[in-house]
Amino acid sequence: MPGFKPFEAEEIKEQQPEITIKEKIEKEEVEKYTLESLEYRINNMSLLANDDYLASVVESRVVDLPPETSPNLPSIPPELLCPQCLELYDKPLFLPCSHTFCKNCTEMLITTSDLVLQKRSRFICPTCRNIIKYGPEGVDCLPRNVNLEQAVVRFKVESKTRYPECSRHRQFHMELLMWCETCACNLCPLCALEDSHKDHKIAPLKVLQKFKEIRRRLKQSTKALTSKIETLGGNILESQSVVSSIEMKGEDLKKRVDAECDEMARQVEKRRQNMYKDIEKAMHKKQWKRQQEIKQLRVEYKQTKELLEKISNVLDKDGPTDFMKELEASGLANKVDRLASLTS
Repeated sequence: MPGFKPFEAEEIKEQQPEITIKEKIEKEEVEKYTLESLEYRINNMSLLANDDYLASVVESRVVDLPPETSPNLPSIPPELLCPQCLELYDKPLFLPCSHTFCKNCTEMLITTSDLVLQKRSRFICPTCRNIIKYGPEGVDCLPRNVNLEQAVVRFKVESKTRYPECSRHRQFHMELLMWCETCACNLCPLCALEDSHKDHKIAPLKVLQKFKEIRRRLKQSTKALTSKIETLGGNILESQSVVSSIEMKGEDLKKRVDAECDEMARQVEKRRQNMYKDIEKAMHKKQWKRQQEIKQLRVEYKQTKELLEKISNVLDKDGPTDFMKELEASGLANKVDRLASLTS
């Protein structure tokens, strides 16, 4: 349908003519048939018309549409969007710098901040770049922005409007719940069954809305993860630098230990040599003294042995004449008294 632009989803109040019970029954049968046919048609196209449907739309059914042909979904006031996740505020927290972020976004800011800031219980506000301090209880110490939270609740309540009815099937009160990507137009379930939209890419508007929301969240998560990767990369490089520095300091300490141990070994060796010298000196002194004693004992031993031989020769003489003669010859005559004292 050229020139057709999506409409705003707003509540339409229209005077409806009174219908009879028969017409009401016929209407319910038509709607039942229409819904059953639509469900069969959508299942054949591998589309699930409910809020849980996402994967097949993202992979094969939903494509990026230009702004002028995209389905018209309820717009969100920018003052109700968190500047971090670009979603409606969820449990907004009021920072000391006067900026507001979702509680989950604030926790992500803390977990993705630099390790130095985390150790000091601080993080940086992404809007004004001021350093925000928090207590040991984490983000729970920050005050809630109650006014903004209530404004978000009011917006959610006011935005729950039903979709307009299809002008071609107004008698069945069919709402324009579908979006045809091929024709770039809104459809009701009956329009989707027509041959003009056969084999077209058709998706529920709720699916597209959820698709946009999740896609926006994924983009925001990508930004946060990229920032975290950069932070972790910097921390890894810093840790590697510290490891290299520790290795260098370890090598220096080993060299110092080796030098000190070598010096200690030289001192021990020197002390050992000095002790050897002292031992040898003492041994030599004692040995010399003993050698002199041994020498003196040998002289006495020799003299005593010679004296014993002389006495034996004298005692071998039986006669008095020969005995006295041998005694005089041996020179023992003057030594008899002294020899007698040795045996007393």
